[in-house]
Amino acid sequence: MELYNPGGALLQSGGQIDRTLTVAGSYTILVRDSSNSHAGSFALSWRRVSAPCSATPIGCGQVLSGSVSAADEIDFYTFTAAANDVVTVRVRKTSGTLNAVLELYNPGGSLVGGPTTHQIDMTLTVAGTYKVLVRDSGNVNTGNYVVYWEKVKGPCNVVADLACDQVVSGSIGTEADPPPWRVYTFTGAVNDVVTVIRSRKTSGESFFPMMDLYDPNGTMLVHGSSQINRTLTVAGSYTILVRDDFNTYAGSYTLSWHKVGTAPIACGQVLSGSIGAADEIDFYTFTAAANDVVTVRVRTTSGTLNPRLELYNPAGSRIWGPVGQIDMTLSAAGTYKVLVRDSGNMNTGDYLVYWEKVKGPCNVMANLACEQVVSGSIGTGLDPPPWRVYTFTVAANDVVTVRVRNTSGGSFSPVMELYYPSGTWLGWPYSQIDITLTAAGSYTILVRDSLNSHAGSFALSWRRTSTPCNATPIACGQALSGSIGAADEVDFYTFSASANDVVTLRARKTSGGSFFPRMELYGPTGSLIVSDYQIDRTLTAAGTYKVLVRDFENVNTGDYAVYWEKVKEPCNVVMDVPCDQVVSGSIGTGADPPPWRVYRFTGAVNDAVTIRVRHTSEGSFRPVIELYDPNGTVLNNWYSQINQTLTVAGSYTILVRDDYNAYAGSYTLSWRRTSTPCNSTPIACDQALSGSISGADEIDFYTFTAAANDVVTVRVRKTSGEAFFPLVQLYDPNGTLLTLGQIQIDRTLTAAGTYKVLVRDFGNVNTGDYVLYWQRLNAPCNVVAISCGQQIKSSIGTEVNPPPWRLFSFTASANDNISLRVNNPSGGSFSPTMEFYNPSGALLQSGSQIDRILTVVGSYTILVRDGSNAYAGDFAIKFQKNNNSCPEVTVTSPNGGEVLDGGSNFTITWTSTDLQGISSHEIRLSIDSGQTFPTVITTGLSGTTQSFNWTVPTSIITSKGRVRVIVTDTSGMSTPDDSDADFVIFQGVQRTYIYDELGRLIQTIFEDGSNVNYTYDAAGNRITLTNEE
Repeated sequence: MELYNPGGALLQSGGQIDRTLTVAGSYTILVRDSSNSHAGSFALSWRRVSAPCSATPIGCGQVLSGSVSAADEIDFYTFTAAANDVVTVRVRKTSGTLNAVLELYNPGGSLVGGPTTHQIDMTLTVAGTYKVLVRDSGNVNTGNYVVYWEKVKGPCNVVADLACDQVVSGSIGTEADPPPWRVYTFTGAVNDVVTVIRSRKTSGESFFPMMDLYDPNGTMLVHGSSQINRTLTVAGSYTILVRDDFNTYAGSYTLSWHKVGTAPIACGQVLSGSIGAADEIDFYTFTAAANDVVTVRVRTTSGTLNPRLELYNPAGSRIWGPVGQIDMTLSAAGTYKVLVRDSGNMNTGDYLVYWEKVKGPCNVMANLACEQVVSGSIGTGLDPPPWRVYTFTVAANDVVTVRVRNTSGGSFSPVMELYYPSGTWLGWPYSQIDITLTAAGSYTILVRDSLNSHAGSFALSWRRTSTPCNATPIACGQALSGSIGAADEVDFYTFSASANDVVTLRARKTSGGSFFPRMELYGPTGSLIVSDYQIDRTLTAAGTYKVLVRDFENVNTGDYAVYWEKVKEPCNVVMDVPCDQVVSGSIGTGADPPPWRVYRFTGAVNDAVTIRVRHTSEGSFRPVIELYDPNGTVLNNWYSQINQTLTVAGSYTILVRDDYNAYAGSYTLSWRRTSTPCNSTPIACDQALSGSISGADEIDFYTFTAAANDVVTVRVRKTSGEAFFPLVQLYDPNGTLLTLGQIQIDRTLTAAGTYKVLVRDFGNVNTGDYVLYWQRLNAPCNVVAISCGQQIKSSIGTEVNPPPWRLFSFTASANDNISLRVNNPSGGSFSPTMEFYNPSGALLQSGSQIDRILTVVGSYTILVRDGSNAYAGDFAIKFQKNNNSCPEVTVTSPNGGEVLDGGSNFTITWTSTDLQGISSHEIRLSIDSGQTFPTVITTGLSGTTQSFNWTVPTSIITSKGRVRVIVTDTSGMSTPDDSDADFVIFQGVQRTYIYDELGRLIQTIFEDGSNVNYTYDAAGNRITLTNEE
């Protein structure tokens, strides 16, 4: 706009013009775009503010409702005031999007206040009619509002003139009735000591009552506070205006004011008090010097009271609170006031209040000596009080541990607060404080219950951990005896170490029922490193370390042994143990013999080792071994046996102890290399080797070579030693344990290489002899072929020859229905049994009789053994196919023991059968006990023939003769059978035959003097034949 007077002179330009017009007449307004560039619509209006065209009078203290219902709309209100009236003008939206603002114009029409939202506070300089303009801040939005003005110096509409300590109730609304503003007055004198005014909400969810305080001159002292604390500097009537904090919500409240009335409380004194009603407060005073450092405490003793403290300085200003505890340095000397109230000004109850100087405290229970243990008690009343103060003196940089413990049980949980000599609080309360004290002087300990609720007794002590007051040196590898003779007692030990030493520290009870020793390790500076009953640690700094020993609960007493050792380059080594050597040792419960023993051995990279320990004494002692590498890193911890692959070369440390750290006893210790055994014997596939365990803890190693995916069985069998019970363990080519402690191992080997078999006694105690055997089951090494329909006689021994295991094999097709039988023809305890394996080496079935339909084609394996792996004897095994019967034949003569003359005639007899019919027979001769049958005696005998008259050859002399009869059926299937034992062929020698009384041949004497002797068993069976020259 541009405004021109009646003479056409330009008076002013702008978006809003406020002006006093000096001449009467017609004024001109020119409206344009400010940059003379743009087009648009606008709204234009003018109002007279010296004498508004439309205005509503509003009385002092009156609240009126109004509305801005259109853009650019304004409302005028007028009120009359005297010169120097001090007024507050307020506006508050009640609906819509209106953002109401106020403008105040003086009687001459000049703007003296605003535009501003919510309120105008000012002193009016001239008497007359003042105009209040209400509008939207942006002249765009609409809505309803309430407007109000009041004199704050001599107010018009006072709800009540409040008496001291009077509590009144009131309410705030959002419209004209009840209004959003309430005015109260009270009378105060100059220097009234701390007058406190409070407002507290009693209803209205979002309502939050606040106060504005004006002095008798109308000067605003406090704006928007729920609590006002003030020293009154002038006498007269003070005005309180109560409103909602957000000028939005309605609700109810209570209001009161109090002149400070006080009760004196001495330093270190505990006083009891009571809050008996809502909004009640209590005051206490104490005198302090400048720079006193104090703590002020309060604690509920009954009721629902949640007490809060406020601290006022000598000038009456609040300097701390409201809080539950005050810790601060007082900057000025004088009388301080402590206010106690409920946190919500609603609940009631009894309380205790207390203050103490924490720099030079007043009421000290004791000045504690280093390592002194004192007893004390905490109460819930005046005597004993809820707070106790102690002091102790240290030097700069002393490192200390301060501890407090409940000695009365229950819910009481004592904690400490620690203060520097300067009075500075060191942190949160704890039952144990470990700290480096940087300043020399007297430190203050305040003891209280952690919840400020419970009572009880306690024990309190402090120790210096940087340089213990009393300590015993302990050497590396040394075990010392100690004793905890009273509750809360501790013992200190010191030792020197280098940087990067790797150590183990141990403590073990030697007496005391519930006593359980625990250690704490402190570094050279006194800082706590770790706490445990066993400590394994790499020490980062060189210097003197401290070990604190105490009872776990700080209650029980007893004796103990304490020990430390370097596990990297140990100090006290019993011996360096060679590979395979068994050493004996003992563990004690005191210093000699000690509860811990250290040994060493040397290993190479990738060595796989087994380390074993065994108790050799009776009782509850159970030895455990701990293994550390050359760098001191613990690798394993187990009783009886550790199997480990070594990743670095060097000296390894073994620590032997009792598993429970409680018992004493003797033991044996040994280590072996399982990747490349120090001593071993090779064993071939299908070989049976005899061995002997001749001493406790002795073991034997054997090695064999296998291919990947070989399926093997490894077996051991005792041959002597009543209590001896041999077991085998299998290790792979890297020395890794595959199977632990069994009499038989069946396993598929995943890698090619040299495997190791360890043989030992089950308990590593007993001695005896054994036979060891291994076989490949998917491709057996030495196996006797058995044909369909064939019966083979053989024997099982208990030694190497004959061995305790026999293998047979046959080839079959898928869906063959087979029958296997094994029996003992000679009786006795021997009970032969079969294990039947498929072509892959998997066990299919075991027993003395097997009937089975085979699912795959290939070579099947039969292992024959004694059922209990204990007895020896003869057996006969027979194989037949039930779905395609094979011919069967049994040689009946010669069947072992016969003596045949060269050139003489001998009748060979047999029996043969076949369901399909026999086609022919063939007879062959062996002179090597049946290993081969190269000589054909006859062939093409008819199927019905069951004997043959044989002329004994004159060119053969042997004592190992056997015949084989091969029968062939009409389908072309053949089955052999051999003589069960050897017979003799002699040539052209005159001889004498000698018989016993039963007519049995017992000796043949030849012309050249040689002879053959025969012996028989009880059943009359010939069992031996001996040639003598």
